[in-house]
Amino acid sequence: MTTTTTAPMTSDWMDVPPTYSTLDSAVKQRMDFKYHRDSVAGRDGYRMIASKRKANEGSVKCGIKRVKKLVALHGPLNICTFAGCGTLTKCWDFCSKHLRQCHSLEVKTSNIPHAGLGLFAIHYCDIPRPANNYVGGLYEKPLKSPVFEKNADIIMYTGRNLTIQEHRAMKDKLRLVGKEPEYTLKIPEAKDSLRMYVDASDMLLSSVARFINYPTPGPRGGAGQPVANVQFMSTGMVRALNNIYEGDELIVDYGEKHGERGYVDVRIDNIDHDHMHIE
Repeated sequence: MTTTTTAPMTSDWMDVPPTYSTLDSAVKQRMDFKYHRDSVAGRDGYRMIASKRKANEGSVKCGIKRVKKLVALHGPLNICTFAGCGTLTKCWDFCSKHLRQCHSLEVKTSNIPHAGLGLFAIHYCDIPRPANNYVGGLYEKPLKSPVFEKNADIIMYTGRNLTIQEHRAMKDKLRLVGKEPEYTLKIPEAKDSLRMYVDASDMLLSSVARFINYPTPGPRGGAGQPVANVQFMSTGMVRALNNIYEGDELIVDYGEKHGERGYVDVRIDNIDHDHMHIE
C-alpha cells in the first residue's frame, strides 16, 4: 500500500542509528527502550521504574531522556524483537537486517511511479521458501532460485483488529476530513471465524505487508504495470501466486471497488475455503 516519499529510499530507512558505540550497545539500547516504554505506558516515576527493573535510578533517567530525544527526532519507535538485537526501528518489530534474515523481505521505494514504498523479495540464504511452509528465510539460496515458490506463505497481514462498528466509526471520522481508510483489510465470515477488519495504518503495530502495492492505470504508471503475484488468504496470510524472485516487488490486486468501500474486500472461494479472492 502507498506511503508518500520524496526520494528513493533504501531498505535501511526504518533503522535508527544506535546511540551507543560499545560492544554491549544492544543490551543498553534495549534497556533504555524498556525504561521509556514503562514511563509512557504506566507514567511511572524514575524511582518506580528503577525498582521494577532492578536498575539504578540515574541510569533510568538518562535512558529515558536518550530515547525521548530519538522519538522527538524520528517519531514513534519500536525495537527489533530478534534475539540480541537492540536496533530501534520506525516500522513493525524487525530492523531491516532481520526482516531480510527472518522473512526474506525488504521495504524500499516502489517500482510503481508515485506509489511511495513497496515490499520486495530478497535472497538471504540458499533454499527457497517451500510451498505451504511458513519458516522464514533462514537458509542460503542460489541466486537463480525463487525467493518464494508458488503457493508459499510469505507474511501475515497484521494490525489493529476492528469490529464492523469500529471500522464504520473510523471510516466516518476520516471522511469528515476528506480521507479514506488506506490500510484496512476485511476478513470475511468463514467457518467459525468472526467477521472483522484489520487496520494497518499504524506502522508500529502492523507487519510490513501494509507496504504491498497494487497496479492501477493512470498517473501511477498506466500501461506496463506489474501483474499481481500475491494474494490474501482467509487468515490474512499473504501467499505467492507464482514463483517470486530476487528483487521482485510484491503486488496484490485490491479489486476494482476498494476505493469506494474504504477497505480491501476479500471473499472465500466456494471450493477452497482457505483461498482468498479480491472482490
